[in-house]
Amino acid sequence: MIRSTVATLFLIFPLAAYALPNDKCQDARESRQEAIFSGRISSDSVERFTRNYEDCPPSVIVITSTGGDAEAAMALGDWIFKNGIDIKIPFLCMSSCANYVFPAAKNKFIGSKGLVVWHGSALQKNFRDFMEKYERLEQANEDRAFINANALKYQGLKRIVKVQSEFYARIGVDEAIDRLGQEPVDYGVSGWTTTLAVMQKHGIQNVEAATNYAEASYLRTLSNLNVFFKGKFMSFGFDASGRLMPIMLESTSP
Repeated sequence: MIRSTVATLFLIFPLAAYALPNDKCQDARESRQEAIFSGRISSDSVERFTRNYEDCPPSVIVITSTGGDAEAAMALGDWIFKNGIDIKIPFLCMSSCANYVFPAAKNKFIGSKGLVVWHGSALQKNFRDFMEKYERLEQANEDRAFINANALKYQGLKRIVKVQSEFYARIGVDEAIDRLGQEPVDYGVSGWTTTLAVMQKHGIQNVEAATNYAEASYLRTLSNLNVFFKGKFMSFGFDASGRLMPIMLESTSP
């Protein structure tokens, strides 16, 4: 539902998931068993992954994903949150991975070339505007052609907004981080990340990353960033007075 302008950004690992016998589960947890999830997040990929670990959830999930289905990502996030699983981001966690999987983990580790990328949610402005228009016309019994043509889209968005609200309430995260690049200022970017301080402000706790993560000096080390985002990428931090501060790539203009 949320559009991605990037098909892939970094190396995608093949899926490698396996189950351990029950009698080895405790040993596996204590030895910090890692599971790898890579590629698109869908109801099928999440169901396959969690089924492989239903008897013994891993201690750590290493994930590389450009996103996918929002409800499937929330299902995976709920499973991670319920089982107290940590997450590692070696390269890219984008879109629904950033929205719902990353913040649900107990501890989050972003690798030296890792990047968590948000670019909107079911509550982004164009979706809200659509829902408000639909509800206004429906209440006034006007433009039935629009109502009939968009009924399924409206119902789907309404359902996801409700599920998303309940999800963020469970994990204690402020959804506004999903829309920082769009509101209150629309920077016209395809994606953004934030410093750890901004994540913490929005309820995303226990994150470990490079000391300069999300700063301009860090973003410059990611040589493919401008290529894949066509210069339309940015970050957010806090200035000395504690106000939210945009950090733009050199070739990006707000």
